[in-house]
Amino acid sequence: VDGAHNDSGAHILGHWIAQNNNLPTYVIFGMSKKRDVVSFVKHLGNSYVKLFSVPIEAEPLSYSAEYISDNLKEININAI
Repeated sequence: VDGAHNDSGAHILGHWIAQNNNLPTYVIFGMSKKRDVVSFVKHLGNSYVKLFSVPIEAEPLSYSAEYISDNLKEININAI
């Protein structure tokens, strides 16, 4: 599911995950450098089991998976 493209979308997606969390939810997360990784992921809350960081191969301005993971560790999210 391509879930959200901005903070408002992330907020709605986080709410939806929390309301429909009858199965384990895994997040595959890539982001362009125009966005703030930490503030975006905070909108998702903690209703998911694991977050996997990935680069967006077709996006030249994509963050690397390592950059995403390193930033999320600052807020105690163990992204792999």
